[in-house]
Amino acid sequence: MLRRRLLLVLFALGTNWGFNRGAVIGGHGGSEALLRRVRDLFVNRAQLRAALVRLVNVTFAARDAAWWGRAPPARATPRSSAPGPVTS
Repeated sequence: MLRRRLLLVLFALGTNWGFNRGAVIGGHGGSEALLRRVRDLFVNRAQLRAALVRLVNVTFAARDAAWWGRAPPARATPRSSAPGPVTS
């Protein structure tokens, strides 16, 4: 049951559907508050970033370099080094 709820939480976060819609789909019998509690207990920003870096690197390794060319491995960048908003 925990795995199903974790998948619903990740789906809700990744698709920007939110926890209200995540609680409605799937017929898992949970509520929005329950999904928020699962997120608070088991999901954090650093782990999500690390998982995305792994996913991107595996995708780059599996693609055909002859067709797509080479790509450098992905790396997590600190939030402070990200470019800020463009101002005129």
